[in-house]
Amino acid sequence: IFGAGVGYKLGWGRPFDHIAFSSQGAVLRSFLDWRLKGSLWIAGAYEANYYNAFSGLSQLSSVSAWQSSALIGLMKTYKAGRRSGNIQLLFDALYRQHVPQSQPVLFRVGYSFN
Repeated sequence: IFGAGVGYKLGWGRPFDHIAFSSQGAVLRSFLDWRLKGSLWIAGAYEANYYNAFSGLSQLSSVSAWQSSALIGLMKTYKAGRRSGNIQLLFDALYRQHVPQSQPVLFRVGYSFN
């Protein structure tokens, strides 16, 4: 399975009586999942995360402001009634390049509402 996606982090201010929407970050992602056996998969992904707040799309063009991750690991899919999900254990091969240096291992849980 191959896919790509984008994400957007929306801020909404504080406190509740002063709501102010703002752009707090973005992510570009591509992934490749390869079934090993049954519900066990090899998972790989490339992600570029923009962790800074921004006010316009032109600010996103600075390549040095994006943090890249090259992820490889295992994924286990599961069924819970009519719903499904997955659990991933991933290693980030680029963790040493992150400032500040991040953790090399990521644990993710996914759940489908459809």
